[in-house]
Amino acid sequence: MEKQSSSQERRSETHITGLPARFRGVTLKNFEYSESRVPKEYGQACYNFAKGKYRENCLLLCGAVGNGKSHLAIATLKNIEARRTGRVLFMLADEMFTELNYAATNYENKARLIKHYLTDFDCLCIDGLEKDRFTDAVRENLYMIINKAYFEASRIIITTNLSMDAFRDLDERIFSRLNEMSIILPFSWDDYRLKK
Repeated sequence: MEKQSSSQERRSETHITGLPARFRGVTLKNFEYSESRVPKEYGQACYNFAKGKYRENCLLLCGAVGNGKSHLAIATLKNIEARRTGRVLFMLADEMFTELNYAATNYENKARLIKHYLTDFDCLCIDGLEKDRFTDAVRENLYMIINKAYFEASRIIITTNLSMDAFRDLDERIFSRLNEMSIILPFSWDDYRLKK
């Protein structure tokens, strides 16, 4: 009887595909919050998102580099409440867009790959969307992902050094959908890596 119960517990755990080695031990509890940097309310917002307590299906961590956005995003993924598959997907933005471009140049169906990201996992995390790498191809691919997540109410987490104003300048369609579908946590503190 005990074995069955522990096996049920294992099945209910969320499995993260693509979890980077550097972030294996991160949690919402071991993040260094402070009133002068990232407030504890951000951790609570991440937890609430993971547990489905908001109607919004996107968590957008945006702004200055070196503020712990990746830590919070991955810690959020670890808390995602399984809805269908019990699996979540972490992808670096550059790797995901390279994969999508490769699919397009090899006459594969890019829309099918995007559907895989959003429906075969309970949540997709796109980490490190950079302002300096926002090419036309990135814009098209990101719009397709955001648009699909918007219509399917798929859960998605994005970390980026883009502000909401920058999204507006780069693509009104992406800005508009993100504005409606996201819990937006802006990061504007100094880079903690430079203080060492």
